Amino acid sequence: MVTSVAITVVGSIIIYALAAGITTYAASRDREDDFAPMRIAAVRIARDLREIRSPGAVISAAPDRLTYRDTADREVTYQFAGGTLRRNGRTLLSDIAGFEFIYRGRAGERIVPPAVEPNFADLGAVGIQMTAHAGGMKETIETTVCPRMLRE
Repeated sequence: MVTSVAITVVGSIIIYALAAGITTYAASRDREDDFAPMRIAAVRIARDLREIRSPGAVISAAPDRLTYRDTADREVTYQFAGGTLRRNGRTLLSDIAGFEFIYRGRAGERIVPPAVEPNFADLGAVGIQMTAHAGGMKETIETTVCPRMLRE
């Protein structure tokens, strides 16, 4: 009888621990999902930035705005204002705590606008930095893209 009670108590503890672990895992996975739109937007922006055809294709550059011509000679404008990131006037992502374009020279040094304008010949890479808050957590994504045409 004592053995049966001991096995029942140990089994109950193991089941409780497994249930708590599953609950914790599900909660952490759900928190990561809160930042999925920001990660998707970062990938899309990086893909678009690879389409900059030459330093001369950059029309204007600022920490919150970038306008350039892509390889198909289409004008593309990204602009961040009031927590919303827009691509050619259409909302790409909203409720962002912070966003910034980071410009780098051919040697990798940071170029701060307006030093970038009007001479974009030294532009070697364009980066983005986005920050969002969700569920009491903060996540920052930073990526740098070196368009093929800027290396030539």
